[in-house]
Order: sequence, then structure tokens, then C-alpha cells
Amino acid sequence: MSSSVHVIPELPVVLMHLTGRAHIRALRSMIAGAYALPEYQVGMTEICDLSQVLNLDIGFDEMLRFAQESKTVHDVRGISPDLFVIAPTDAAHYMLDMFEQLSGSLDNSLRIHLARGYPEIFAMMDWPETAMRHLPEYCKVEGHLFQENKPP
Repeated sequence: MSSSVHVIPELPVVLMHLTGRAHIRALRSMIAGAYALPEYQVGMTEICDLSQVLNLDIGFDEMLRFAQESKTVHDVRGISPDLFVIAPTDAAHYMLDMFEQLSGSLDNSLRIHLARGYPEIFAMMDWPETAMRHLPEYCKVEGHLFQENKPP
């Protein structure tokens, strides 16, 4: 599994991207890395792109501990952040569903929003098309969808 993190203060969001086989150590490392970046601000909206997660190597007990850690982090910071997750594949959707169910059972204040791609993120965030210029290139794969409904 590989990951990347981008803090985009202009929007303001932190964008986390996972690829390959998802496992809990890499997920924890990616999130800790995002929170440690100097441009990251507590309470920023988080986007987790799981569109390229091919399979899952995270068991129930690991995900439960991860959900408990998430709750603790947000409770200590006194925030209820929004987490937008791009989960178009079965593996990504399963991972998100398990996390969402466990977080809900723990009364985690995190608000989770599911999207199938970046056009849905733009709609949910109410971003103008010009916001795309702030995103990394891998986010722009669906950029043509923003052009379809424009008048000639």
C-alpha cells in the first residue's frame, strides 16, 4: 500500500490518498503524517480517497481499535470533523462501512460522507469548478465531467 497526503489551505482540506492493499499500520501512519504537517489545522475537513484500494487487510479487531483511536483523537481536540470518503470499489466500500458502523457504535463525533468520485465531493462541498486547480493531478481524472453541462 502506498499513500500520499496533501494539505490544501485554499479549500481548506487535507486530502489523503491510499492505493493498493490497505492495512491498518499504513492507514495510521498516513493520518498521523497528515496531522503532523505544519500547514494542517485542527478541524480541517478531511478527504480520504480510497478509489485505488484494491483489497483489504484490516480485520474487525484492528478496525475497532482504529475507530476507538479516532474517537479519542477527536474528543481530545474537541472537534466533530467532516470526513469525505471516496469509495467506489467493493474493497473501499467495505472498509468504510466497517469503520462507519464501529464509529457509530462508539458514538464518535466524526461525520462521515460517502462519495463515488470527485464530482460528488465538489457537489457536497459546494466548490466551484475553479477549486480543481488546487487539487493534485490524480484528482482530476474525472475533470471532463465538469465540462459536460456547460453551455456552448
